[in-house]
Amino acid sequence: MKRDPVLLARILETIEAAPYDFSDAPIDLQLDGYSEDAVAYHVLLLNEAGMITASSHGVSEDGRTRPRPIRLTWKGHEYLARTTD
Repeated sequence: MKRDPVLLARILETIEAAPYDFSDAPIDLQLDGYSEDAVAYHVLLLNEAGMITASSHGVSEDGRTRPRPIRLTWKGHEYLARTTD
C-alpha cells in the first residue's frame, strides 16, 4: 500500500479535534472515501513515526485486529502546527 499524505493529515487533524478524556481509550476513525484497511495502515505509519500513540486492540467489523489511535504525541502536535499555520 502506498503512503497517502492527504490521509495522514486527515488522521492527524481528526485526532487533534477529538476530545481527550485521559482514559487512553482508542478513537474510532471512520473517514469517508477511505477503506478501513487504508486508515489502519496509515495509523500504523503515524505510530511508527512517533506522531501518535495507538492501540493494537481495536477489532474491526471483519474480526481482525487493527491499530487504533489514542492521541497525538508532542511530535504530532508540532507537525500539525508547522503545516497548518
